[in-house]
Amino acid sequence: EEKHYKVVFPTFARLLGLDRKDCRSSAINEILALSMDEYQDMYLKGHRADGQIVWLKPYYYVLNNILCQILYPKSGDSTHLRDDSQVVLDCFGDEFTKFSISRYIWDKIF
Repeated sequence: EEKHYKVVFPTFARLLGLDRKDCRSSAINEILALSMDEYQDMYLKGHRADGQIVWLKPYYYVLNNILCQILYPKSGDSTHLRDDSQVVLDCFGDEFTKFSISRYIWDKIF
């Protein structure tokens, strides 16, 4: 017999081991996407920012693969950044931008 469970967001965040501070942080959709040229620092020298993953610096390439393996459905062109990938990757750049990890995961799976 199947059991269905219902969970509210604060409980979900606690189950992930995240605190209220994370819940109160900005949601990723509140962070404005930049123009593609402004993501140039994520790409290897000599290659322009074009939305593809081929010339991402190794740090960003690995982070993007983690996102794809865990949160994004397996569809579409795997050589291009997907959905809000560039915004998330940029948050992990030189000027780290905090955002709610629990809200990001919640929005992806619910």
